[in-house]
Order: sequence, then structure tokens, then C-alpha cells
Amino acid sequence: VLEGEGLDTAGLEEDPDLPTGRAFILVEPGGENLIALDPGANQALLPGQVARAGEAFRGAEAVLAQLEVPLESVEEAARLAGEAGAPFFLDPAPAGPLPAALLERVTALTPNRKEGALLAGLDPDSPPEKIGRALLERGPEAVALTLGGEGVLFLDRSGETFVPPFPVEARDATAAGDAFAAALAVGRARGLEWAEACRFAAAAGALAATRLGAQPSLPGLAEVEALYWKEKKEKA
Repeated sequence: VLEGEGLDTAGLEEDPDLPTGRAFILVEPGGENLIALDPGANQALLPGQVARAGEAFRGAEAVLAQLEVPLESVEEAARLAGEAGAPFFLDPAPAGPLPAALLERVTALTPNRKEGALLAGLDPDSPPEKIGRALLERGPEAVALTLGGEGVLFLDRSGETFVPPFPVEARDATAAGDAFAAALAVGRARGLEWAEACRFAAAAGALAATRLGAQPSLPGLAEVEALYWKEKKEKA
């Protein structure tokens, strides 16, 4: 959360029949997890509802979506972002087949290794470079392939960049990918070049992995900035 700015809930709609979406999470030693989702009201979000919030897209510095809502609604968000000239970031989780028309609207795709391999039709043990290149060929402008404790591989039409991980003691990887995707969008909106935005995002993901849970583990902007700048000063 951006400190001091609060959360605008103007576009929030309540479903009278469905519960809030829930996740059931198993965490193994070392922080890796297995998540079962009950989408609840998330799956009731229709493209028309997204369109009704169209004013929110105008002037947006970034639009971020994931796949816990109907794919048609994600496509509508991508369309509105394109019309507004806003970069569209997609965290493709839970992973599933994605149409070419959607991928071609994506500014940056942020899968983890397993999600990326599934989307690319490759074995998860394939080299990250092979996975990333296969994804890039499908249409997005850029791919930030997160590799957990191994760092991040960033790819765009100009080449590939490896971003090393922050050395932290991982307790629970839940929400680390969410933190990374959000911070990448924030970093770019604040004018960081892609490699630095990935480093900023890696700091957010690393902090989330040090804490248990999903929402409670998400760091605030000040925490992410502190870790990001701490390392830069140590290397200076």
C-alpha cells in the first residue's frame, strides 16, 4: 500500500449470493507453497462491470491484473488500459491458457517458473531463458520470470537481464509473486528502467517471503524502498 494515499473502493461491488474468494494454503519447510482457490465472488466479476469502471483507467500510470477473475474481464481491463495509454501488467496466476489477443496487449508478464512453463507449453525444468523467450514470442512487450530464491530473468526485444535475489530467510512464498508484480508496476510508474524496476520488485517479493500469510506479508512502500536503497548504498 502506498503510505498516506489510502485505498479507493469507489469501484467495489458486492455480490448478494457469493462469499468473498478464499485460498487454502499449505506451506512446506523452506517456504514453498501449494494453494487451492475458492474464487467465490471473484468469478462473478463480468466485463460489463469492468467497463463501468472505465473512468478509473483514464490517467492511470499502470494497470495490474491477475487471473482469479473471469478471463473475459481481464481482456476488458487490458482493452481499457490500451485505450487509456496505460501500461498493462499481467500476473498470470492461477496459470492457464491465454489468448494471443490478450498477450499482445500486455506490457509486462510476470509469471513464476512453473506458470511460465505452463503458458509456454514447456517442461518446468526447462532453462529459464527458453521459457522466457517462448513467452516473449507470444506477444507481450516484456517478461519478468520470477525464479524464487534464484532471482528474476527479465526479457524484452532488446535482450535479457538477470536480476539477483535479495538474501533473506524465506518462511512463506505466499504472496511474494503478488508483491513482485505490484512493485514492478509501481517502479515503472515512478520512472525506473526495467532492470531497476525488477530489482525494486524483487525487494518487495523478498520481504513478503520472510513473513507468514498472504495479506499480512505484503510490505508497504517505505519498507520496499528501505531494502532497495540499503543494498544500493552497500554496493556504492
